[in-house]
Amino acid sequence: MAKRFAHLIALAFLLCSGLDGFLFPVSFPQGTRSDEGRRSLASGMSLLQEGKSREALRIFEDGLKAEPHNVQLLNAAGSALMLMNEFDQAGQHFAQAISVQPRFIPAHKNLGISLWMRGKGNEARKEFELVLRADPKEPTAKLFLGLIAARQRDFPSTIRYLEQTPSSLLENRPEALLALAGSYYECNRPEDGTATIRRIRLLPALPVEWASLAGKLAADHGAYEEALSLLDIASKQSRDPATAVYNLAFVHYKLGHFSQARELVGTAIERGKQTGDLYNLLGWISEQAGDTREAVNALRRAIELEPLREEHYLDLSTICLEHQGTDDLAGEIIDIGLQRIPNSYHLLVQRGVIQEKRGRHSEALQSFHEAQKLHPEYGLALLSEGITYWQANNLAEAVQCFKLGIRRFPKDYRFHYFYGLAGEKLNMTAGGSAGNFAEARDALTKAIDLEPSFPDSHFVLGKIYFRTQHVKEAQREFERTLVLNPAHVEAKYWLAKIYQQIGRGEEAAKLAGEVGEARRRGLEEESQMRIVLIRK
Repeated sequence: MAKRFAHLIALAFLLCSGLDGFLFPVSFPQGTRSDEGRRSLASGMSLLQEGKSREALRIFEDGLKAEPHNVQLLNAAGSALMLMNEFDQAGQHFAQAISVQPRFIPAHKNLGISLWMRGKGNEARKEFELVLRADPKEPTAKLFLGLIAARQRDFPSTIRYLEQTPSSLLENRPEALLALAGSYYECNRPEDGTATIRRIRLLPALPVEWASLAGKLAADHGAYEEALSLLDIASKQSRDPATAVYNLAFVHYKLGHFSQARELVGTAIERGKQTGDLYNLLGWISEQAGDTREAVNALRRAIELEPLREEHYLDLSTICLEHQGTDDLAGEIIDIGLQRIPNSYHLLVQRGVIQEKRGRHSEALQSFHEAQKLHPEYGLALLSEGITYWQANNLAEAVQCFKLGIRRFPKDYRFHYFYGLAGEKLNMTAGGSAGNFAEARDALTKAIDLEPSFPDSHFVLGKIYFRTQHVKEAQREFERTLVLNPAHVEAKYWLAKIYQQIGRGEEAAKLAGEVGEARRRGLEEESQMRIVLIRK
């Protein structure tokens, strides 16, 4: 997700326009050498305020002919050049002012901005850090240090700097609020992220580009109601109607508004906006509405339009796998995809998933090995290899895969989760003691630290706590599981046992009744080893 957020931030920086809010007013200290210099500054600044940057620059340059070392004129000329998007020349003027007067803070601030606009974040950071050393409360330096940190994916620093930036300054720069919201999400503070998205939505006269970017960020993190409002704004004014309709329809789809989503996509297609993305989404909408035939036809059309997009093959094969008797068709779809995109990591992994589902474990392992050779920096193939070993009852190899994954991908919660799950099951098989569960418990605790919203990590950890006589801790984890997934049948079963033990009989009976009803309806689902199919 960090990669996706960084991409949104990069788009935001490209859209950044208008520097007038950051060009610092020219003062007229006693050090100005002449009345002529003062007149040049006053005349030029009046022109700048009228938006006449080029005319102002000529005034400043005329003044510099008489006073070439006047730092106020150098700073003002650089400001005019920045408003003309001449950032290299502007930087030269600011640097010259600093060479004359090294502690002239307005030039350091403007030099930092010019470096930032040229993509020189590290150099810009040095200028803003110097400004903060001179004035620890300087708001503009904090704003830009937060933006630089966001571009460099230093999300805690982004939060630290932008939380210290006055709201009035943040709300004039939507890209700063976008960076703050994304950083909250990346630091597992979703409530703060969504609250910041809401601040963006409430900005007066929000430009369509920012509404679109903020809506996409909100949708990426499940804040679909906020995303719906923002993307609705974007769809009415977008320069790219097909993409705008897709984004809005996707959020309706995620909210379960299938009829609205279908209407948006269908209308766009009828009006000639026939893109692979729209047909792909129509496929998923149709599948959720129970029309599998239409879903398959829509995804086939997506493949016809964009035969080199791996997502369409992945999604069509996934829909096939969800219906009995279509595993062979799913495999054929992936084979066609690999003929057209032979070095697709994800198609190779999906081929392995299908082979594993059909009980062809050795072929599945070969597919996962091919994928790992192509992209050893990705973890999904290694994770799938471990699960395949598990399904083939080769527990030792499965555990080795998960351990290797933890070493190579220490921030991927899935390896910690599966290693902990394997440890819990192996210890139960061996009649494990409390000590033997410690490694599994630590792995699951780490999985929760990395991804606290995944319910099964809490559930398996709760079972370990229960079996090692830590009932209070087990209760906490089972309750957390049900907050994240209220339909988790096994968490209800174990929590009912605890409630019965601690004298909360009425609550225990209620949960036990829900468990019995779910089991009668065939909804029971134990946490287990499985390969998660690649899908929307």
